[in-house]
Amino acid sequence: MIMIKAKYLLFPGHVISKNDGQEHFITASQLAHCYDISIRECITYREELRPNPRERDDLIWLFPDWSGRYEVL
Repeated sequence: MIMIKAKYLLFPGHVISKNDGQEHFITASQLAHCYDISIRECITYREELRPNPRERDDLIWLFPDWSGRYEVL
């Protein structure tokens, strides 16, 4: 089994779409797809588990974007 080091911290959540004004929940899988990255390179922030995201400043943090522009900077 090949281990892949995590590069990204995903923050799934709700977003109001610029296109249709509707509220949508973006899952971790959808978020990875939007950013065109492999889910295998990601850790998902889950509020109910209460991890401290500040402890993971080595990762690139990715959030849903209301504008639909998904680009890893």
